[in-house]
Amino acid sequence: MTSSALALLEAQDSATGDISPSSAFVHITLPADKFFSGRAALTKAEELRRLAEALQGRGVPAKAIALVGASVDVASGVFTKSSSVTYRVRVLLEDLELLGAVLDAVSEAKKATLSHVEWTYDDSSPEQRELLRLAGERAVEKARVLAAAVGSRLGAIHSVREERSEHQREDPHYGGGGPYMARARVSSVSEQLSGLELAPKKQVTLRVSVSYLLA
Repeated sequence: MTSSALALLEAQDSATGDISPSSAFVHITLPADKFFSGRAALTKAEELRRLAEALQGRGVPAKAIALVGASVDVASGVFTKSSSVTYRVRVLLEDLELLGAVLDAVSEAKKATLSHVEWTYDDSSPEQRELLRLAGERAVEKARVLAAAVGSRLGAIHSVREERSEHQREDPHYGGGGPYMARARVSSVSEQLSGLELAPKKQVTLRVSVSYLLA
């Protein structure tokens, strides 16, 4: 309880929960023999074209597949000079149910390697709104109990503050954005990972502080 000319009472409480990602960017590297610039590389470079077709065949929209960069390696010898290019592809997955299918496509490509998965979380998701509601209700109830304990009652609300903290839960397969080599040949990657939680959840704590005028 704080003392001031307005006779304020302040209380705070929090709610913690796990938030699921809403979408993801799958980053893939793919070596090729020829260099093409821009989005045209997705159709002109044979290796990229095959990968794009495999992804689209598994339900990934063409507009979700983007070329984000390329690096050229030139090797010179006494009598020869050769070059190769490594393309960097990014696939936007708004439907995370397609993740297993994308891993299958990468696994079946001869040279493609999954670099990492970048997860996206929606701060206005129903899960987080529910945490905010719960934290607010707890803070208000605590304020009522405190007011009764000091022989008073709550008047008009004076202020409300919200604080947020989060902790990324590490996934054993994709946590931290580290590399994962999708090179399985015995069976599909989606079958091997069936039943596992592929999308890492983020632990979020929402703390609400409320202050009231004492009646």
